[in-house]
Amino acid sequence: MRNHIVRDADIAAAIDATLLRRRQQFDGQPAAWHVLCEAAHVATLDERARRAFVARVAASRGADIALRLLIKAESIRAAVIDALEAGAEVEGGQPAAPFAECAGCTDCEDRPAPAAATHLPPGTVLH
Repeated sequence: MRNHIVRDADIAAAIDATLLRRRQQFDGQPAAWHVLCEAAHVATLDERARRAFVARVAASRGADIALRLLIKAESIRAAVIDALEAGAEVEGGQPAAPFAECAGCTDCEDRPAPAAATHLPPGTVLH
């Protein structure tokens, strides 16, 4: 059980560190930042809390929004877990977590991806 708790803490720390590094890329894009932050928050939760949060979103904002949120959060979490297991480089004491929002889909209003996302390997650009 202890390893699971440490792992969740490592995942949350990597996600938080990545958000802090990427904040200025979203200047002037408050809606995009909100979407990324909400999905990242859900990705930091354990399975039970993640399902409860998504259920509340479904009840208040609709099933389609909740499903998109869950998919995005699970994609972020999977990318971070892969990076941690691969021994991703450490920046500022925290692992570098390679996640980014997608580019060009209708959910993200056809915005271009931030320049930082261009160095990510295939499969780590999320939506």
